[in-house]
Amino acid sequence: MKRLGQTLLTIVITCAVILGCGWMMRSKIVDFFKTTEVSETTIETIKEKLKETAELNTAEYVCTDMLTKSDVKEFHNWTIPFTENEFAISYDGTIKAGIKDLTQADVEQSGSKIIITLPEVEITGIELGNYKKYDEKNNIFNPIDTDEINDAQEDLKEKMIQNAKDKGILDMAKDNAEKTLTSLLGGLDDSYTIEVQWKD
Repeated sequence: MKRLGQTLLTIVITCAVILGCGWMMRSKIVDFFKTTEVSETTIETIKEKLKETAELNTAEYVCTDMLTKSDVKEFHNWTIPFTENEFAISYDGTIKAGIKDLTQADVEQSGSKIIITLPEVEITGIELGNYKKYDEKNNIFNPIDTDEINDAQEDLKEKMIQNAKDKGILDMAKDNAEKTLTSLLGGLDDSYTIEVQWKD
């Protein structure tokens, strides 16, 4: 009778252990699928946010710049006297830099981190404001025409862009893009952290 009681006790304990292990395994499996589902949803949400944003401008360089242009008529590499013209133009300009196409970003999960790999920052646009033309030396034998003004404007844009790069606009855009996206996308879910990387 004593042996029978011990056997029943052993069976009860074994069953309890099996049921307990089964319940723990069930909980882990459920949690696993829940975590996977949340992660996939979160990644899709992040991709959608990047798609909606499309172009992200994160730095601006505002300046006023001037350019002087001159021209002279030539004949068989010989300068024709009294045909020189000259003018100077200035523009207020705003140069923008950032990521032109966020849909090119890669999004993947690594443990509790979501890694966003971004395309390189670039100049995304330039807007010209107030325009002035002065110190004009026109010439009836070689008058200043619209094409010269347009060419000067394009040259001035290139000069402004180069000045903006020299002032570090691309580095500023890169730093601001990291901060902006980490703040914007990190608030969607507290269960992960955002890490920003850059494509080579």
